[in-house]
Amino acid sequence: RLFAAQKSDAPEVVAAAAEARKVLLYVLDTNLRLLHPYMPFVTEAIWQRLPHEGVSLMNAAWPQPDGEELYVDEEAITQFRSLQSLVRGIRNARAEYKVDPAKKITVKVGAEGELGANLKTEAVVLSTLVKADPDDLSIAAVEETKASMSGSEDSALKPVHLVIQDGLEAFLPMAGLVDFAKEVKRLTKQKTTLEKEIDGLEKRLGSSGFKDKAPPKVVEEAEQQLKDKKEQLNTVTASVAEMEKLA
Repeated sequence: RLFAAQKSDAPEVVAAAAEARKVLLYVLDTNLRLLHPYMPFVTEAIWQRLPHEGVSLMNAAWPQPDGEELYVDEEAITQFRSLQSLVRGIRNARAEYKVDPAKKITVKVGAEGELGANLKTEAVVLSTLVKADPDDLSIAAVEETKASMSGSEDSALKPVHLVIQDGLEAFLPMAGLVDFAKEVKRLTKQKTTLEKEIDGLEKRLGSSGFKDKAPPKVVEEAEQQLKDKKEQLNTVTASVAEMEKLA
């Protein structure tokens, strides 16, 4: 039909050629939509050169038989979003504690019911996405997971506790996040700095000239700073002592 239209101007031939072009375009467009998840770049480039509606093939509607609506598995979407949130939470914790990107960590996940069962089937995916050691990734009920971490709650190095959503929590033992030798060195330096600052504040407050001449508000602020610095020193000292045992 297409070639016949090149040799004839007859209305019926031209109409048949136009109809053939529409069918070819429809078939090509449909195939590009079906192939897009597997060949995103090539199919997008071809689709952009065809007559189309919309900005991107990525956002185009999935082909469906006439009169049928696209089936949407809401439960699968909910499960996937939970997995996304869990991965995001663990990655954020890694970033916050400046964990080496290549370092594999220990992750203990507490999840209830069907969500827990689904996460267990996706354990390999989860360990890959959060850089967890597959042998140190456990998924169990929330209370069971909390019970397994109960001993570490009494430690100065409490595990990082992430509450992702109702029925989904994660614990990251500090032993998997921190290079203890490096952290001891950093905290020892911070401890020395705090001790010097405390010594300076104590000398300043112990000076009769300062208390007699300085406004009450300034004296009060200095006393509060001294109190805060001593609390920080106690925390840092406790952390150093605990980490030295593990380093």
